[in-house]
Amino acid sequence: MKIIGRYNEQQALKQYVESDKPEFVAVYGRRRVGKIFLIKEYFNNSFSFYISGLANASKVTRRMAIESFTLVKCEAFFWHKKIVLDRKNMIESYMIFGGIPFYLNFIKNAKQGSEHFWTNLIDNAKHRTWSGYAFEQVCMQHTAQIRKKLGIPGVITYLAAWRSKKSKPAVQVDLLIDRNDGIINLCEMKYANSEFVIDKKQDEKLRNKKSAFTDDTKTLKAVHVIVVTTYGMKRNEYWSNIQSEVMMNNSLKQ
Repeated sequence: MKIIGRYNEQQALKQYVESDKPEFVAVYGRRRVGKIFLIKEYFNNSFSFYISGLANASKVTRRMAIESFTLVKCEAFFWHKKIVLDRKNMIESYMIFGGIPFYLNFIKNAKQGSEHFWTNLIDNAKHRTWSGYAFEQVCMQHTAQIRKKLGIPGVITYLAAWRSKKSKPAVQVDLLIDRNDGIINLCEMKYANSEFVIDKKQDEKLRNKKSAFTDDTKTLKAVHVIVVTTYGMKRNEYWSNIQSEVMMNNSLKQ
């Protein structure tokens, strides 16, 4: 069986196998992320024996973390399985399964012409609230891609969340990118089924958030508001108040 999305891990295993000294490699990661599958498939099940779930092992010479798939790796997985999903549905699948290969196996093809594969199943207030939080988690797991889309992959950055201490009601920023080039990005993550529209109320909210951050922190850096969404933003009278936008659909591109 072909191994999907684990090129770097396979290169590391090749290096360990070709090492001129004995190696004791600890492969770790969350449940169902594909640790045992990777080892079995890479070595074609040619073991004298193997141990799974060994804790506090001594004399470990190498450690290998197996992470969840990124959106790009999920796309490669679906392509290999001949599962046809548009990129919006792919993001929604990531929101549900978190890029865990084991759970991705449960996904079947959406019906032809199904525009919203997941949201057709449930569409109510609770689901929309969950979608907002889940989309934020997708964004947080793809901060490297967000930085790349902002054109700052080589800039030293510090990522954090922030909550105001002075303003009432309290203001919160889920993702703050403090850059070494004199700019701070306040990232606003917005899940939408089409282009996200900033209206007067939303524009005022973002302005207040930026003002609260500047007043609380007394920063001398330029503060830019960034909107991360599924399909980008609709151009209107408030759109120009946003310094940059990032479409998560584009995170499926290398």
